[in-house]
Amino acid sequence: MYSIQSLVGGLLLGRSSTSKRGVIVLPGLIDADFTGQVHILAYALQPPVAIPKGSKIAQIMALENPLPHRCRPREPNERLRLNEGFGSTGHDVFFTVELKGRPVKTMFLQRGSQQVQQEVLLDTGSDVSIFNQLYWPSNWLLQAPSNHIIGVGGMRNPSISANPIRITFDDSQVIVARPYIMPLHAKIRGLPGRDVLSQLGLVLTTDQHFF
Repeated sequence: MYSIQSLVGGLLLGRSSTSKRGVIVLPGLIDADFTGQVHILAYALQPPVAIPKGSKIAQIMALENPLPHRCRPREPNERLRLNEGFGSTGHDVFFTVELKGRPVKTMFLQRGSQQVQQEVLLDTGSDVSIFNQLYWPSNWLLQAPSNHIIGVGGMRNPSISANPIRITFDDSQVIVARPYIMPLHAKIRGLPGRDVLSQLGLVLTTDQHFF
């Protein structure tokens, strides 16, 4: 560590003695080419917590951390970590869910006397319902939400319907919700989340049997 030529990075971990005091240290990965001072992120379960100066509250476990550009030429958008803050050398990696083959359901969104039909994807694992702003009626007011949406691609700043929307499914089930609105792939009109599906009495199940 602490050298741009190093092959050894580190895994930053808390100590059990620190956790017993009610201080939780968030784990972090230190790239081999990081040359700055290592800082930690921590929080107290029940503040305030007094920690005497010089106390050991974290530890670094050395581990082999070969960098991507050691196996191939460095790409123009790749940078050395050096003394920079959060982030990591190389490309970001995001886990995705294959949406192909997910069940599709017809729903009708209604605000006042205006109604629109949407074909939406079910079983996407979304916690909240999101609709494509491309197909959202322009005269249906939106506002800034109190929360962000975090998923594939990082954190997004969506809008949320300013008014409750009446949602009717093709089997005549009716619920009321305030969905989020944001850019989605042009072929995706909406992603009903657990906030909507739970009102329909749907639950997540698996055909796997655990003993």
